[in-house]
Amino acid sequence: MAEQWTGRSKGTSLGFKIFIFTIKRFGIKAAYSVLFFVAAYYFLFSFKSSKVLFFYFHKIRNYGVLKSLGSIYKNYFIFGQTLIDRFAIPMGLQDSFTFDFYQNEIIKKTEDNGKGGVMISAHIGNFEVTGHFLNAELDNPMNMVTLDTGDDTLDQFLADDSSNKRIKFIKIKKGSIAHMIEIGAAVKKNELVCFTGDRHMGGKTYTANFFGKPAQFPAGVFDIASKLKVPVLFVFAMKDTATHYQFSCHEASGVGLKPEEILGDFILNVEKQLNHYPYQWFNYYQFWNTPN
Repeated sequence: MAEQWTGRSKGTSLGFKIFIFTIKRFGIKAAYSVLFFVAAYYFLFSFKSSKVLFFYFHKIRNYGVLKSLGSIYKNYFIFGQTLIDRFAIPMGLQDSFTFDFYQNEIIKKTEDNGKGGVMISAHIGNFEVTGHFLNAELDNPMNMVTLDTGDDTLDQFLADDSSNKRIKFIKIKKGSIAHMIEIGAAVKKNELVCFTGDRHMGGKTYTANFFGKPAQFPAGVFDIASKLKVPVLFVFAMKDTATHYQFSCHEASGVGLKPEEILGDFILNVEKQLNHYPYQWFNYYQFWNTPN
C-alpha cells in the first residue's frame, strides 16, 4: 500500500558536510568519484528504498529484473550527483555547468501579468538549482515553499547562500497558518511561489492515476493554486549529462482551474519528464497504492 513521506530526505548531515569538504578541496569531479562507493552502499544496504525503486523500475517502467537492479544503482548515483550540484552551484561553481531553457518565455509572461504565479515541480531532476539558473530571467524573487521538518541541512545551506538573494524560503510549520499569509503576500507583490506537488505527510490528499496506477498527492498544493486564481506553471530541471541541465516550463491548461484539473495537468507533465529521464525519480518510499 502507499506510504506517506516521513519528512526525511535521502542523505545525512554528515554526508552533506563530506560533500562540501570534498568539493571545496578537490572539486566537483572528485566529489562525483566518491559516489561510486556511496551508490554501492545504498544499493546493498538501503533495502527499503531499493525495494520501492525496484517496484518503480520493474512494475511501473516494465523493466526486466536485471535492468531494474542496474537502474537502482544508476538512480542512487544520479541522485548523489544532484546533491553535489546543489552545493557546488551556490559555492560559486555555477560556471562548471551549462543549461538550456525550454519555453522560459512563459515565466516572463507570467511576471508581466502583474498578478504573481504558482510554480509546481516534483522530486525529479534537480529543481532546487532552478533559482540559480533563472537569475537572468526573473525580475522578482522566487519563494520556495518547504516543510519545516527539522531536517534542514540543505535548505539552510541554500538559504544562507549570499550569491542568490532572489530565492526566499517559506516554511510550513505543523499547526500554523503563517505560510498561507506569506504565500498570499508574495503573490500580491507579483512574486512566484514554488511548490513540489508529489509528496504528502498524511494530510488531505487527492488520488489520481500516475503511470496507470493510483497514487496520492498532497491536496494543499493544488487547493492553493486553484484558490489564488493566478497562472500555474509546471517547471523541471532535469540532468542531461554530468554538467548540463535542461530546464523546461509548461503552463496549466487555464487559470482558476479546479484542484483536480491542475493535478491532472501536473501528472501529465511529470510523466512526460520521467519518460525522457526515467532514472531521475527521487521519491524513496512506496508512492503508489498497491497491496502489501
